[in-house]
Amino acid sequence: MHVQNHSARKTAAQFALSAADQKRLQPLAAAAESTPQRMLKFVLRDGFAYCEEFVRRVNAGLVSAQRGESGTPDQFKVLVQTPVPAPRLPSARIEHGPDIPVPNLPARA
Repeated sequence: MHVQNHSARKTAAQFALSAADQKRLQPLAAAAESTPQRMLKFVLRDGFAYCEEFVRRVNAGLVSAQRGESGTPDQFKVLVQTPVPAPRLPSARIEHGPDIPVPNLPARA
């Protein structure tokens, strides 16, 4: 969420995080060696679950590299190309009642 304020001094969204989210943001920022303010933009864009998993994987890779467990270039390529699973969100269900007509679409040629 990004709302621009036309003031010369401010360009920011104005909202408040819950106390639980603030507590969750602190260790995430520390693990990423960043600030909560910098991490917040990623959390707002990608969600906590994705950011936490991403930071965990990056840190595990750094530790592995420091131990000399880097592996082959092919192994690295597979690791980098493996997507981080997105959190499951409830799917939207659209139900058509008897009073809502569903158009007949022409068959594809």
